[in-house]
Amino acid sequence: MLIGEWNGHGFYQLSLKPVTDLEDGYKWSTVDMINGGSHGYETSPVFAGASTNFAMYEAIQPGWNEVSIFPYLMDASNNDIVVLVKKESEIIATSWRRAFFEVETDAEVGPDTIDLRIEGENLGWGVPGLSIRAIVFREDGSRRVHNWSLGTLEPLGSIEFRRSVPNDAGAPVLSVIVELNWESGRQVFQAWPKETEPPWYTWPVFRSSVGSMIALVVVWVGAPMLFQAWRDTRRSRPLS
Repeated sequence: MLIGEWNGHGFYQLSLKPVTDLEDGYKWSTVDMINGGSHGYETSPVFAGASTNFAMYEAIQPGWNEVSIFPYLMDASNNDIVVLVKKESEIIATSWRRAFFEVETDAEVGPDTIDLRIEGENLGWGVPGLSIRAIVFREDGSRRVHNWSLGTLEPLGSIEFRRSVPNDAGAPVLSVIVELNWESGRQVFQAWPKETEPPWYTWPVFRSSVGSMIALVVVWVGAPMLFQAWRDTRRSRPLS
C-alpha cells in the first residue's frame, strides 16, 4: 500500500493486492475527490499511478507543512518494493472548492412529452465525467429513468441542458427528479412540481466553502513496484 499524508492527515492511498499465488497479477485501487474511485488489474512488475486530491482543511497549518509519501509494508509478502515520485508532481493552492453545482431545474409535463431544463454552474473544481439522470415517478407507483452523459466539465464551468422525453405512460406524472452525477459526487434536484421551499441541499451551510478544502494536492506517482523478486520466490515454491 502506498500512502500520502499532509501533516499526518491522509490525502492519498494506493492499494495493491495479489489475487492468487497461481498467477502474477494483482489488483490496484485508489480514490480521490476529483476522479472518484479507480481500480484495475495489473500484470506487469511496474505500475504507474496518478491522483489529484484535496488536503483536508484541518491538515493545513501556518508556516511549514510536511507532506510525505511512503509505502506501508506491514502486510506485504516481501519488502522488495521501490516507489518513484516523479518530479512533475506538484502542490498548488487554490480558492476553488471541490465540485458543487448551483443550478435551476424545471420540467414541463405535456400530454406527449416531458421537457427538461437545467441551467447553472459548477462553483468548484472540474469533473472528469458528468452525467444527468432524470427519474419520472407516476401515481401508479411506476417510474422511468433517462440517462445522458455530458463528459468532462471544466472548473467553474456552466451547464445548459435541454431535453424532451416521451410521456407515453397511462398514469399521471407524480414528480420528476433530476440527478447530477460525477465520479466523486452527486446532487439531486426536484424539477417538477416546483418546491415551495428551498430544498435542504441548497441551504447556505451546504454551499459555504468554510470547512471545505482550501489546498489542492496534485500528485503524479510513478511507482515501479519490484514484484519480480517476489514472483521469483513464488515460482520457486513447490506446488502443494
